[in-house]
Amino acid sequence: GPRTGGAIATAHAQRRSLSEAGPPTLRAIPLVELARTLAREQGSIAHDAHVEVRVDADGEQLALAEPVYVRLILETLLGNALDAVRPRGRGAVTIGIRRGESGPEVTVADDGPGVAPEMQDALFRPLHTTKEAGLGLGLSIARALAQSMGGDLELDRRAPSASGGRFTLSLRGTS
Repeated sequence: GPRTGGAIATAHAQRRSLSEAGPPTLRAIPLVELARTLAREQGSIAHDAHVEVRVDADGEQLALAEPVYVRLILETLLGNALDAVRPRGRGAVTIGIRRGESGPEVTVADDGPGVAPEMQDALFRPLHTTKEAGLGLGLSIARALAQSMGGDLELDRRAPSASGGRFTLSLRGTS
């Protein structure tokens, strides 16, 4: 329909502007501080939906990344997580930050219905959406942003679908 045509044009335009923007400017970003800021910002939305947003971290982790990109990625993941738990009228979203094998990792997990196995492969495809008003660009663009910084964004398929959705953003460390 006309909405899909517009969404395709939007997806192409956003991808083009990403590729024309040149390489992202990578700086040291304190991930725990950013996660706490985002959790605070989402606080009122979460509170109204009876959703607890918490940050779980062992200590500060510095990522070498583009701050605007990391914020956009995490806002997308948090928004999706809140959407997943909101219909139940209560729930929890956890932003976990730890040192992975090749650098810092940020995991956004919710205790919603999870991602159905048959949906998992399509999740990062542009224009794939399960939302009535969604364009299906969020995760596709979020992954492109992560990869442009030398990182990645993945669905944790090891998480049983009954335990909610769990996405991991892996980034480069500063050392």
